[in-house]
Amino acid sequence: MLDSVEVLLSHAAVLGAAAPLRCLYEAMLSVEWMLEADSTIRAKRFYVQNLRSEQTSLNRCVSGTDENAAFSHVFDAVHGLESRVAPREQEMKDRIHEIEQFLNSPTYKAINSEFNQARGKMPYDADWFKLGDGPKSIRSIADKLGNGALAEYDVYYSRLSEICHARSSKEHMGFRDGAIDFELIRSPEAANETIRYAAVVSKRIYKALLKKYRPGEDSLDRMWSQDWWPVIEKAASVKMNFDYMSPP
Repeated sequence: MLDSVEVLLSHAAVLGAAAPLRCLYEAMLSVEWMLEADSTIRAKRFYVQNLRSEQTSLNRCVSGTDENAAFSHVFDAVHGLESRVAPREQEMKDRIHEIEQFLNSPTYKAINSEFNQARGKMPYDADWFKLGDGPKSIRSIADKLGNGALAEYDVYYSRLSEICHARSSKEHMGFRDGAIDFELIRSPEAANETIRYAAVVSKRIYKALLKKYRPGEDSLDRMWSQDWWPVIEKAASVKMNFDYMSPP
């Protein structure tokens, strides 16, 4: 995700970088929550949810399953999809069997039952972090983590979400001298802020991992302040001049 941000920024696609940056922020909160307490249980819940999601996707492509029946309209709508899937049906069945063995093993059986119970009559699984007495949303994770994470969520994540869900117009158009002024598809505006925030989020992921698995390691903050942040600040100090041209 950080690589995606870098690639998009290098091509002046700053607005497009909002999507991977938002994903990076969610990954940071997930990592911090997973490592904050009960790490083994939370990691297993994360893994089991991924297995169950894969199982559902595979069952959609295997004839005779409830998921396949519910997914039949997609095969009807997408020309050639069924013919591409059919030759791999046995391979998919084998993988489904493998997943079922994992989910029914002593290591994961209790957690799989948690998901079944939490799902109830819903057509989809609950998020892994919601099981037990866990937070009920990404925002709730930020709230429970504390240390200003909720304020950060309300300022940065909400803004990134507005862009990703097409709820913000000012990045695309505005009004100038009584006329509509469309923004360029690729523009370096907001690049400096994006660079800084991507770096800060990445650092927090590293810091959470070091705190859990290498307690006492204190070189990150020193390297950040002495070596990395000056370079980041230099990269995020691009001056831009804009010359608005009237239409012919």
